[in-house]
Amino acid sequence: MKGLLRRAKARTFQALVEATGQSLDAVSEEDAHGFFTHCGYGVSKEQPL
Repeated sequence: MKGLLRRAKARTFQALVEATGQSLDAVSEEDAHGFFTHCGYGVSKEQPL
């Protein structure tokens, strides 16, 4: 997400809100699961995120 936000170079609040939405849309469920697992949280695939 950080990379996508940096590339958007949003300079207004509205542009930042739009860029944030687009970067969140780019995160898949698998990406989120991998992130939380890597951070040490015991998230099973059956639990909704």
